[in-house]
Amino acid sequence: MAILSNLMDAKQWIHASPSFLQFDITNPSTSGKKECIRAIEESAAYVSYGHMKIIENLTRQKFEDIMFTGGASKGFLWPQILADVLNVRVQIPVVKESTALGAAIFALIGLGIYKNLASATKELVKIERIYEPNLDVHQKYMIIYDKWLEVYDACLKMVKRGLLRPLWKAAGVSIRHL
Repeated sequence: MAILSNLMDAKQWIHASPSFLQFDITNPSTSGKKECIRAIEESAAYVSYGHMKIIENLTRQKFEDIMFTGGASKGFLWPQILADVLNVRVQIPVVKESTALGAAIFALIGLGIYKNLASATKELVKIERIYEPNLDVHQKYMIIYDKWLEVYDACLKMVKRGLLRPLWKAAGVSIRHL
C-alpha cells in the first residue's frame, strides 16, 4: 500500500508523509519494484475515485467513462487499474498530450477553422484504446479503498501530531500538534 497524495480537503489540505506499507523486505519476489509501482498506481486511482465521488455528489451526475491522458496513459496496467477502481470505461486518446491538443483546438476555434468546441473535438479527438471495468475486481478494490482511507487517515494524524513531516501542505495551512 502506498501513501502519497490525499483527497483534497479545501479546509485543511495536507499530504501525509509518503510511505509504502506492508511490504515484506524478506521476500523481494512479492515486494519488489513492480509491486511498488503498482501500489503507486493504485494509490493514485484511489485518489481519483475519491475525487470522482466528490464531483458526483456535487453535480448529482454519474460518470460512465473518463479520458486518461498524459505519459501515464501510454502504459497498459494503469488504465486498467483506473477502470477497475473507478468502475467506468477508461478511454485512451491517440494524442495523449491533452493540454497541447486543447490549446491547439481553441486556437483553431479562434481562427474560425472550427465553429465550436463540440465540432472541433468530434473531428480531432480520436480514441486509441478503451478499458472496460471488471465489476468483481472493482468490488475487491472497494474493500481495499476503505482500508486505504483508514490507513491514510492514521498517517495524516501522525503528521498532525508532529511525529512525521507532511509530503506537502497548502499555503496557509497550519498543522496543529495534538
